[in-house]
Amino acid sequence: MERIKNLFNSLTQLAAEEQTPLFIMYSNKHIIFEQIEELLSFSNRRITLQSKLGIIEINGENLTISLLQQEEMSLSGRIYQVQFLNEKGDRE
Repeated sequence: MERIKNLFNSLTQLAAEEQTPLFIMYSNKHIIFEQIEELLSFSNRRITLQSKLGIIEINGENLTISLLQQEEMSLSGRIYQVQFLNEKGDRE
């Protein structure tokens, strides 16, 4: 993961606080999220997260949490949709 962060940082001209990517998705079967504050809800079809930038909703099938660490989460399954919502849960 550190190599990916270093590559991302070298390819972008973002401020230091913006350099960490929010998520990395591999095909539609695996996704890694960073800057996660809280797991709000989850089922095998929908996972809702609170991030530092707002609420994230992931929809799919057979969703499972592969890794859950402080500020980082890895999910697998068939991912159909990733939505960024405002604090009230409305689509932005």
